[in-house]
Amino acid sequence: MIFAAPAYADGIGINITKYDCVKMPIYITNVLANSPASKNNLTSDTFIESINNKSTIKLSLEECLNLLNTDERQVTLKLRKITSKNAYKIKIDKSQDFQDSIGKIHLRENQEFYETRLFVYLMYNNKLSDILQLYLKGLNRNDNPEMWQAFDNDYNMVVTKYQQFKKSPNNMKSNYELVQTAQQLTYVFQEIINNRTNAIYTIIKNYCNRRYMVTFALDNSYLGKIISPSVRYYYTKSNYSFTELEEIRNNYYKDTHDITAKELYDFYIVPSRVSNLNDFVSFAETLSDYAQECNRIASEVYKYSVNYESKNLSKSKKTAGFIPDGNILSVLLGYKTPSKNAVYFYSAKPVPRLEVLQNVAAGLLIRPRRETVYYSYASRPKTMLVSTNKKIADEELIQSDMYFIYQGLYSYVNALGARNTVYKFKEISKNEYNAYLNKSTKGLYFVNLKAN
Repeated sequence: MIFAAPAYADGIGINITKYDCVKMPIYITNVLANSPASKNNLTSDTFIESINNKSTIKLSLEECLNLLNTDERQVTLKLRKITSKNAYKIKIDKSQDFQDSIGKIHLRENQEFYETRLFVYLMYNNKLSDILQLYLKGLNRNDNPEMWQAFDNDYNMVVTKYQQFKKSPNNMKSNYELVQTAQQLTYVFQEIINNRTNAIYTIIKNYCNRRYMVTFALDNSYLGKIISPSVRYYYTKSNYSFTELEEIRNNYYKDTHDITAKELYDFYIVPSRVSNLNDFVSFAETLSDYAQECNRIASEVYKYSVNYESKNLSKSKKTAGFIPDGNILSVLLGYKTPSKNAVYFYSAKPVPRLEVLQNVAAGLLIRPRRETVYYSYASRPKTMLVSTNKKIADEELIQSDMYFIYQGLYSYVNALGARNTVYKFKEISKNEYNAYLNKSTKGLYFVNLKAN
């Protein structure tokens, strides 16, 4: 969250802050070492309730700094630790060697501002609309330019790379980097929306738990937007507590899920009558647009690149190289014809699907077992011969993974004296299979058939 522009005063060596949209005194965030404030035992997390007997609660930060920055060489402060109910006064001699400046709230690792003791104090002493206004200011582009600059830079980086893709679409390495970046930012932008939404929801919930009298006014037209006529019969009041409003949400949305940005806006921010609610709308809509465009770019580039590399693989099948062609079941169920020198894999997990039909002199006759394989109308189950040193009994399921190279056709005479012709494969090791894949898929980023 970005605070007011820095202001300085010759004085006692403290960093301070004050939020003008809520009622609060000046708040000390840091005390400089060896300063007059340090020598008088001032510490951070302390309120300055008055300066020279003038209350700081209704004054702006600039007005408070003007009071500190007088020609007088001594200042009288009324102080109160945030953990104490008792205030005390102290006189401190100023020093030209120290300046008092704007400071930021120090957050622990993974701590949010609304989890600090200062925010808890503010909830007890301000209206909910003012508390939300304070938090939403941190989402405003003008109040938090560094945050928005980071968002814009990330998004524009993807757009720039996408424009380069449109000019030169066949650089697969660049395409792969673009897809990875766009997919990551799609997740990041949506996660930021979710995190901020949950934070605001938590703020409202914590506020209402501490301030039991808070209610949300809902007129009939508003209720009509969120509750169907058949359900509205049970919710006839014009004001609802937070707990009751949660009950409405849970009854209306039967599926359990984290609160969405739209629900938060409709159920809680609008009824709270926050003056700067458009800060949240603009934040959520902009990041949502960024996420959707990054996702669209990732999808377009991915589909193009997969198609491009797949076509190159199809062309390479006409050469003498060993070509990865996927799961052997696609051949044995009749969905494809094996290619010369193509390599295939068979996975016995989670359920073995191939069985030995018969042991023959040339190897094993293997086919899919009907009970373990789904047959569609397009299925044309086939038998294959595998040249292998394995010995497996007839009609036994093959319990281990296997890898194959297609070698052509094989003919044999069955028990009825008829001649059958089947596809012939040779078993290879997993290492050989992966070696062929590494050779065949070198330079490919989107087509990856490597065995697990």
